[in-house]
Amino acid sequence: MQDYREKHGMEITAIRPANVTGPDKIIGSVDHVFCITTPVRGNPVSFPFRDAMRCPIHVDEVAEIFARVIVKDKPEHWIYNTGGQAISLGEIADIVKEFLPGAQITFDKDTGGKEVSGNYLIDNTRLGQEFGVQHRPYRDRVVQIINDIRREEGLPLVGDQ
Repeated sequence: MQDYREKHGMEITAIRPANVTGPDKIIGSVDHVFCITTPVRGNPVSFPFRDAMRCPIHVDEVAEIFARVIVKDKPEHWIYNTGGQAISLGEIADIVKEFLPGAQITFDKDTGGKEVSGNYLIDNTRLGQEFGVQHRPYRDRVVQIINDIRREEGLPLVGDQ
């Protein structure tokens, strides 16, 4: 990208999404998604580590970020990180179980996952300062995903709609 900017004078702005989440994601980084969607569909799910960390950001927020950046004539930076909320799979499972007490989410080990989690502390200061981007609490997004699936399956919604 920088090569095109320098050699051809192109104005290219990059947006680096963190762990995008939503009810229909099935490719890429998906354990944080399957931790929600699999139990909603009534199926058990298991993961190696309860403390494995992710930085999920809902697809609606990613779309909003792209929309805000694309309409600005000349963004201040040429790369933006979307950020998200640093959260463990165990914490996501706890949120799911709050709304679906019978959810079967298990972990092989409580610890050992944080060390192999990769990048989950992603700074989105640029987006916040320049575009006013603020993410909804991830708990709200978990409820949204649960209800998106329950709505599709004709089931009653949970939590605060």
